[in-house]
Amino acid sequence: MSSEPAIPNLTRMDTHCHSWASDGPAVAALSFLGVPECYSPPEKVYDQARARGMDFVTITDHDTIRGGMELVERGFQDFIVGQEVSVYFPEDRCKLHVLVWGLTPQLDEELATLGLRNDVYTFAHWLYEHQLAHALAHPLYMQNGRLTRWHVERCALLFKGFELLNGAHTERHRSPLERFLDGLTPGRVQHLVRAHHLEPVWPRIWQKARTGGSDDHGLLNIGRTWTEVRPEGGSKLPSPAEFFRVAMTGRCEPGGVGGHSALLAHQLTTVGPISYADRLAERQNVKGRYVASRLLRFAGVDLPRPSKARLAAHLTRRKVFRRRKSKSLPLLDALRETLSPLLDRYPELRERLAPEKWDDGSALSDHERMAQFADELTALLTKELSGSSLRSLRSATGRAWSITRSRTRSSRRRRCPTSSASSTRTKNGPSWNASSTRSLGPATARAFWSDRCA
Repeated sequence: MSSEPAIPNLTRMDTHCHSWASDGPAVAALSFLGVPECYSPPEKVYDQARARGMDFVTITDHDTIRGGMELVERGFQDFIVGQEVSVYFPEDRCKLHVLVWGLTPQLDEELATLGLRNDVYTFAHWLYEHQLAHALAHPLYMQNGRLTRWHVERCALLFKGFELLNGAHTERHRSPLERFLDGLTPGRVQHLVRAHHLEPVWPRIWQKARTGGSDDHGLLNIGRTWTEVRPEGGSKLPSPAEFFRVAMTGRCEPGGVGGHSALLAHQLTTVGPISYADRLAERQNVKGRYVASRLLRFAGVDLPRPSKARLAAHLTRRKVFRRRKSKSLPLLDALRETLSPLLDRYPELRERLAPEKWDDGSALSDHERMAQFADELTALLTKELSGSSLRSLRSATGRAWSITRSRTRSSRRRRCPTSSASSTRTKNGPSWNASSTRSLGPATARAFWSDRCA
């Protein structure tokens, strides 16, 4: 799965993506672990965007420009600094995310010193004062559960740009949002002005810039959702600044794919393996690192793999110095049996396990095929583990039954001896010694002993 081929008279940019500088928690519940939402190096973001046909590149990290400034200071061309700014309605603290492009360190500092993030109205006027290109990110996504139509209508009077297509959130938001923006005629805008007692910040506010961006956090989808501009002259635009100047007049449209459940799951899945490689891999033994280095390649993580000689030496030491023979985990045994044969049926995924292919995305970036692969792998592992469990259960049951029978026989021998000093066998059956008052026939003897041993 890759981006569409570039069209000569279109200029494209993925206007929403993240780098390692977006270092908040991936999920609020994981904040206590300190796991950031993104590990992507800025230069890898740039390389993947260009590899997928983007003419210009931006990085829009959450409330910082550190990732973007790395590329500026290193002289990357056709790049513009962006930021996904968190901003609030002062009335009820409803939270919004607004993409802003063309920031400098001085302007970024003003966001903090002027307290602009706490007041969406002051923030919107600041954007207009500096003529900064911007778009309300994923406008129908509820950041903190307070977003209503009232807030969206006010945003229509405050912001010139709306992100119509987001590569990480459901594409179902696009249709109602498009209908809302299509209905923003000059007459409708005047109705909103009267209803909200709020004047538009920008002239011709009904002509919205409609943008698209991947919202990528894991080097999976950069360049698969974009904003495209078709200039009047028919040639490509010369710079990112000119790209946004034209886009803010409304002469742009989103392109590419919207988000879906598999895509979002893979975004989150990517963060986990990278966090493991960054924090825990060194604590694992040689065998653990060897297994992890193979599995993490699905997520585009190039964990250094111990050599086979070192792995063999490690396993030999374990056999020598451990008295008991260690058992391998059933899951690892099942993976060893199923993974490689299954990958033979997915050659495009096997090819993406090579690091030199990762500029165009790891195996996880092929969402549809990876979802099919995961389903098949899960089914195979379940079958293998079920068979292994059944065999283990049968073996354990057999051993337990054998032990039980052995103990029962031993107990009966202790309670019912077949020969002793007090009895002797004659051809007519057991005969008691002198202390016995009478002799018993064979049938009577069996009944006697059965009664005693009952």
